[in-house]
Amino acid sequence: MTGVEGALRRADGLLPSLAAMSTLSATEAMSRTSPASGADPRVLDRTIRELAEAEARLAPGDPEAATLRCRLGCLHAVRYLRGADSAGDREEGIRLLRAVRPTGAAAGLGSTDRLRAGLLLALLLSPMPQWGKNGQLPGFDRIVEWSVRNPLHDPRVMAEMAEAKEVLVELRATRPPDPLDRELAGLESVLTMFHGMATGGDYGGMLGFFQQFMAGRSEPMPYAEQLRALTHTVGALLPEVPVPPKPPKSSGPVPEEKVRRETAAMLLGTELQAPGTVGPDQLGSLAELLTTAPGFPTESDDASADLLLGGLGKLLLALRTGQADLAVDSVEHLRGAARALPPGHQLLKLATTALSLSPTVTRAIRGGNLQNMEAALRMLAELVPEPLNETAAFSTPTGSLLLSTRLSYLGLLLDRLKDDPEESEELDGVIRELEGLSLRSGIPGELSAHLGYLLALAHVVRSRNLGRVADLRRGISHFERLVEGDDTVPPALRPLLTMLHLPMLALAARLERDPERLVGVVERIRPRLDGTSLAANQRAVTSACLAFALSSAYQLTGDRLHLDDAIDELERGRAALAEGGDLWSTGEVLWRLAEAYGTRHDPALDDGRHAIATGLESLRVVGEDVLMQLGAEHGLQVARAAADRALRVAAWAVDEGDVEAAVAALEAGRALVLRAAATSSGVPEQLAALGHRELAEQWREASSEEPDLAIRSLLADREAHAVIPGTLRRRALEALRRGGDEGRPLLATPAVPELLAGLADCGADALVYLVPGEGDADGTALVLDRAGGDRVLRLPGLSRIARGPLEDYLRAGERRSARTGPDAEERWEAALDELCSWAGRAVVGPLLDRLGRRDAPPRVVLVPCGNLGVVPWHAARLPSGFALGRAVFSYAASGAQFLDAARRRRLPPGERPVLVADPRLDLLWASEEVTTLRDTCYEEALLYGEFLDETVRVRGPGTPDELLDVLPGGPRDRAASLVHITSHGSAGPRPTVSALSLAAPPDGPGTLTVTRILDRPGGAGPEEPGPLVVLSACETDLSQRDHDEALTLTTAFVTRGAADAVGTRWATRDGASALLMAVFHHRLTAGALAPADALRAAQLWMLDPARQAPPGLSPELRREARRPSLGRLAAWAAFIHQGNPRPFGPTTEEA
Repeated sequence: MTGVEGALRRADGLLPSLAAMSTLSATEAMSRTSPASGADPRVLDRTIRELAEAEARLAPGDPEAATLRCRLGCLHAVRYLRGADSAGDREEGIRLLRAVRPTGAAAGLGSTDRLRAGLLLALLLSPMPQWGKNGQLPGFDRIVEWSVRNPLHDPRVMAEMAEAKEVLVELRATRPPDPLDRELAGLESVLTMFHGMATGGDYGGMLGFFQQFMAGRSEPMPYAEQLRALTHTVGALLPEVPVPPKPPKSSGPVPEEKVRRETAAMLLGTELQAPGTVGPDQLGSLAELLTTAPGFPTESDDASADLLLGGLGKLLLALRTGQADLAVDSVEHLRGAARALPPGHQLLKLATTALSLSPTVTRAIRGGNLQNMEAALRMLAELVPEPLNETAAFSTPTGSLLLSTRLSYLGLLLDRLKDDPEESEELDGVIRELEGLSLRSGIPGELSAHLGYLLALAHVVRSRNLGRVADLRRGISHFERLVEGDDTVPPALRPLLTMLHLPMLALAARLERDPERLVGVVERIRPRLDGTSLAANQRAVTSACLAFALSSAYQLTGDRLHLDDAIDELERGRAALAEGGDLWSTGEVLWRLAEAYGTRHDPALDDGRHAIATGLESLRVVGEDVLMQLGAEHGLQVARAAADRALRVAAWAVDEGDVEAAVAALEAGRALVLRAAATSSGVPEQLAALGHRELAEQWREASSEEPDLAIRSLLADREAHAVIPGTLRRRALEALRRGGDEGRPLLATPAVPELLAGLADCGADALVYLVPGEGDADGTALVLDRAGGDRVLRLPGLSRIARGPLEDYLRAGERRSARTGPDAEERWEAALDELCSWAGRAVVGPLLDRLGRRDAPPRVVLVPCGNLGVVPWHAARLPSGFALGRAVFSYAASGAQFLDAARRRRLPPGERPVLVADPRLDLLWASEEVTTLRDTCYEEALLYGEFLDETVRVRGPGTPDELLDVLPGGPRDRAASLVHITSHGSAGPRPTVSALSLAAPPDGPGTLTVTRILDRPGGAGPEEPGPLVVLSACETDLSQRDHDEALTLTTAFVTRGAADAVGTRWATRDGASALLMAVFHHRLTAGALAPADALRAAQLWMLDPARQAPPGLSPELRREARRPSLGRLAAWAAFIHQGNPRPFGPTTEEA
């Protein structure tokens, strides 16, 4: 052995000492083994070479043989574990260390050499691929691929695992010091788990064992989350009853394509449970591989599982990248998997659940809508229709899937309930169910985290809806436990939960007046927020949440540094907004930034301009989101965010002296549902004109389908390509954008010059936006005067403190509608009287004075914002009388609707009139009103409804379908020139409630709602003339809740093609209403006045004590004409005109 002593000493220095091995962490034990991993590789190579040459010269019985082989074997092992390319290191290391294993102590090996040899031999024999360079643990994808090439049930792998376990048992028998003993025990446990998986196939039991093993470790184990996820996923894909794996049919290598597919399946399954395991590019290639038919024979269940995992992978990638087409592809693959699986197969429920949830992914990217979510909600409710019973075992794959599906359902239900205080009982039920589940045991970690999040969110939603501080405290408490103290939360989800926790912290700080705690927590958790993004806009939303917390700190302290920090964070968020990110979060990030600039308002930094520009950008995003919805009801839910924002941006613009920006803000944030309905009705024709005929036809089909029929078709057993309606809508709108160079771009708002040109073209004098003031600020009138351009009129009477008469009127109206007490009507009328006096002093008097005297009464189109829309401004009391004596008033939901109506040609009212009497015979004067109009003005009218005189010939009972048939969008040969409806009307908080009461058909209700009018396919073409629609019914031009959306029956008819419409702001007395309508139609026909002028003339007639009844009235109506009460506001002021303000008569437009 002469000459090798130096090499042996050098080897001893390159290997870990007993002290080092006694302080190894788990990560070091598994990946580095010793400080030698950082040594000069040339020294290591030279030492191995010298000892290998010495080993070749060993004589039999050499006393140093065991030491030399031990250290040489350990060096080969170290070089292998460091990821060196030297061939044969593993085999040589195993050979040499096996040789010294049975003779170690007898041959004089010291305890350190024995521990080194045993530990490294066990590591070499463990089922694990070669380490990376410099002792780095191999990538998880390499580990998975190695495991596919070397399956655990391979006889060679099983024998090596058994030997490694024996070595570890021998090492532990020598009583090594802690923590080394614990590390050896951990390695032994891992080998036991792998051996059990190889021989028993009990993945459920192995998952439980693995969770217990991980819970007992004091330090993190590499890839612990991925291994847990992989074990769970594999277990979910296999039968619940353990089935031993089949032995390999041959000992040859696994085919390369099979290796790639099985590796892809395992990685995708892991990614679904532990996001971030693979990157987006690799995720896409893995999903593509699994959704391609294999090139070798395979079991049908295996092929279905591949297709299912590939479809889920594409769905996940769609969520992360915002590519909605990937969601469509994923649905096709999921349907294919579902069709191939036999009934009762456990994967079938997983595929069905995934299909049910797929529409919600399109809502989370630029291309989804609330109809998709509603349909998904219904389908999830069918899969798990009742709360899970007490006996459900959530630790099994089936139980886990049931719970996951139920939680998904409850999560979507919470999203629907979050802005609806009227559904408090249903929300209470959700909270009770979640609290019951939280008391159950055996819930897997990731589902426990989901449950905790939903419970926290539910309390916050109830707090927001009902104003309960106790619920807010509970929600915050649940979030804090989840984020700070719950070890079951997967690491990949922690940044997301921490992000969601930030707004809760801000609310708590406001509640407790504790800004120091808020700032401290923000700084502490800020570094945790950068992790794997689960959705395209997650980083941007994270910035918004941080900024919300920082802005809260500013509000509590006044320290501008917090506000500056919030703006910087939001600018980072804007930069991170994804191209395909969801519209909601895009709009939120932009709006928070606009608010922050508006709050700071530093002229030196041009904050005012930044606030206006960013606010307008946010409003445009909300407008696009409204257009993505398939219906007025869902459109309204999205549009609610825009109304207050538009008023804020307009106020900023007024402060900057920018009338054009103020008008742009109001146009971008008002009447979005009406604008979307007007835009979408002509989409098929526009698509066809651009050559997209297939898209046009798909649009028509989607518009006519039942609400969830398209979603249900995803599960249908047919070969047609599945189309998620929201995705179809996105594709259509993108096609229109690309081809929309001619004419006004899609969803563009009219600018001031266009509005002024529209005024000049139709002969109106002014378009006036009435804007209420916020806080102590004055309100304003934005006056677009065709004679004098644009100007801002400051109105102190529209400040919040000065709007008392309006608030009193709204309260009196609520009491009147509820019939609370015998004097409710009298009090309401007194409040109306005071409201009209206030309207004259505060608004209309200053406005008319500003417009000045003209040759004829000025024609004024009003766009009242906020709840100013309930005021009858034409009835404002002035010193000289009522406002309609000095001007001709029309109303519009927006400047865009004014333009559309002003460009629409009128039909002569007598050309094909349709008169509808109350089909329910509830209104005393309805029959009299309609027959009078027929006898005096429209002898050839088509009559619908019920009449007291049974000899009256009617065309039909007056159902909603019959009425829609004669309106724009119906058959051209039935189109009416005038539709006059005398029936009950009602205004509700939602467009599905605001309705006309008509005759009930055999198969449905007899109500014609705003929703049904707006959502009806088709409509008037751009050059098609429109009828006059007169709604002689209660509350047909009243919004009870979302005033800026102006979703009334009157505006709905104008949006869908009426040139003019007359409606009412409140319930009127039948007799007075019938008389006013008779005079109106007399002025319209005999007087050849335009509808706005005819209505004004009729109302002035009601105010004239010397009024004379027009010819042809019945004796009953002539008696009504002599009533002195006709001059009361309640009798005449309810009626308003919407639509075309053109002053010429209906048949003399050319004049």
